[in-house]
Amino acid sequence: MGCGFGVKGTYGLRRGASFVILIDVDEHVLQLRRSGWAVDRVVADARRLPLRDSSIDVVILWNVINFIRDKEVAINEVKRVSRREVAFSVYNAINAHWSYDYEAFMIDALRLGRPIIIRRVSNTQFQAIMRVNHDKD
Repeated sequence: MGCGFGVKGTYGLRRGASFVILIDVDEHVLQLRRSGWAVDRVVADARRLPLRDSSIDVVILWNVINFIRDKEVAINEVKRVSRREVAFSVYNAINAHWSYDYEAFMIDALRLGRPIIIRRVSNTQFQAIMRVNHDKD
C-alpha cells in the first residue's frame, strides 16, 4: 500500500510471493510500473481499499502512513484486508502529516496486531513486522 514504483512488491516476488498487488493513490506512478503475470496494479485510496477482508497474506505499509491525513482509518483498512502480517515502517519527513516518536509508533503498530520484530532504526525511523489479530476486543 502506497507502493510508489513497487520496489518492495518486486522484492516479495523474488522472496517467494506468488502474486503481488501494488496499490497507490497516484495513477501516474503506477502507470510507470508495468504489470506482469504475477503483478497487478490498483489505483486506490488507503482509506477505502477495494479488497475483501483477510484477502492479503502480507501488507507492506512502508514509510507511507505518516503521509495519510486519516491514518486511523488507513490502519483499520490495512488490518481488515491483512490475513497474516503487516510490515510497518515510519520515518519523520518534513512534509508528512504525522510525526512519530517511538511511543507513538508502538501505539499504531499495536493497533495492527502482535509484534514479531520491532526495530528502532534511529530517533526518527521505526520498523516492525506485526502478526495481525482479528479477534474481537
